[in-house]
Amino acid sequence: NFSYKNLVYVTGALRVDGSSVFGKDQRNQKYLKASGSYIISGHDFWQNMSMSKVWNFAKLRIAYGESGNLTGIGAFSRFNSYSSNSFISRTSLVSSTTLANTNVKPERQRELEFGIDLGFFNGRLNLQSNIYTKKVDDLLINRFIAPTNGFSSLLDNFGSLENKGFEIVLSGKPVRQQNLTWTVTA
Repeated sequence: NFSYKNLVYVTGALRVDGSSVFGKDQRNQKYLKASGSYIISGHDFWQNMSMSKVWNFAKLRIAYGESGNLTGIGAFSRFNSYSSNSFISRTSLVSSTTLANTNVKPERQRELEFGIDLGFFNGRLNLQSNIYTKKVDDLLINRFIAPTNGFSSLLDNFGSLENKGFEIVLSGKPVRQQNLTWTVTA
């Protein structure tokens, strides 16, 4: 975390996850995140402008983050497992219909977000706006494979997904007294 004169804030982190459910070369995953904000209204020039009595807060934000899906597969799903059954009074082994994938890795999500926060009338009316894009790579999907392999499906990192959008939050405090505060958010 870093702060400069209560105007600029920067945060960053690196997370390392390890899990034995993934393939040998995919066991440890690194995820980055960083964010920054700049409070424009904290400068003296803003405080000296006549509009600062009505529009008293303005902040710009940017954030980037990565994450992974560690629960996408079972604890031993990267191994072909067999269960025992009785067949003509003898013990037989039967495998799962899903072929194990020794190279499976977690889904990876990346999100980039830009935002602005505005405050009016000493915090009685606030507007928060975000624009984001989120991409998920290496989706874990059961794919159908040829039954001549002895199995009918394979859990594999196959495909991607992307979401884009915006969010707008408007909040106000129509009543703000010593013993009662009423906040409305939409």
